Amino acid sequence: MSYFKAGLVFLLISRMILPVDAQTRMIDLDSIKFKVYHNDLSARKENHPALIFENGWGAKLENWEPIIGQIGQHEVVFTYDRSGIGGSEYDEQEPTLQHTAENLHNLLIRSGIPPPYILIGHSLGGVYVRAFAGLYPEEVVGLVFVDPADFTETKEDWETPFRQAGVPEKKINEMLFDRLYTDQVDEDMPVPLRKELEVLKGWRKVDFAELREMPLPKIPLYFFMGGKFDVPPAYRSKDLDQEALFGYRKRQWTDRWYTLIDEVGEGGALIYVSNAGHFVHRDNPKVVIDNILSLAGRFH
Repeated sequence: MSYFKAGLVFLLISRMILPVDAQTRMIDLDSIKFKVYHNDLSARKENHPALIFENGWGAKLENWEPIIGQIGQHEVVFTYDRSGIGGSEYDEQEPTLQHTAENLHNLLIRSGIPPPYILIGHSLGGVYVRAFAGLYPEEVVGLVFVDPADFTETKEDWETPFRQAGVPEKKINEMLFDRLYTDQVDEDMPVPLRKELEVLKGWRKVDFAELREMPLPKIPLYFFMGGKFDVPPAYRSKDLDQEALFGYRKRQWTDRWYTLIDEVGEGGALIYVSNAGHFVHRDNPKVVIDNILSLAGRFH
């Protein structure tokens, strides 16, 4: 999410990762080892979708621990660590939309999990699952976005809440320039994490043009939105009221995400979780579990 400082996000993720009591294994893709987890595949019914979980920026597969075990009691579930993150080796490739989708697709095939798929993406993972659906539209039957990085946003969209908050135009222009065109390299940040931030910045510069050109299959779309402003006071801006700004952004997300659901027209939902922050699935796992199982139940 845009209101997080990168270092703060990584710190929060690191503290929230817990050991997962689950079977994981390593799979080779072109001599690069990826850490993956899936449950028992033998109970999967023919043509019933597997549920595929894509992590947010910097998060390991254990990030899904509060929900994946319970969902896995009813459905086939799969998740993994992206290249260079967690237990996966770094493949030295740019984490583009196509490369990341191809890695996931190959891992699913190597794991013996053919389509159809319901894809669940948190934060940056929401961008990646949207791309997967665009690149493999015949294989995806549902998309779930858990407080995603907003791939529907344009630069104008990003600026509008600042205007509503009374920020001078000159200041808005300066902030947009810093956000998109100023290199702010943290030398202590691992290269794979820095590369993911760089590609995200590149997508934002062109209003996610590559993603917008990809077809979106006619499938159910579910969005979970965290309603709680959860940036600690020490990390908040001294120049503006970030909590008020967050309120303006929530209204934007609601409008654009509802519009996307309606345009696809295959039944979907926007679930507003008032007591959850960016990590909706950790703050209120039950609401996420119940709605994902409801979506999967449509295919029984």
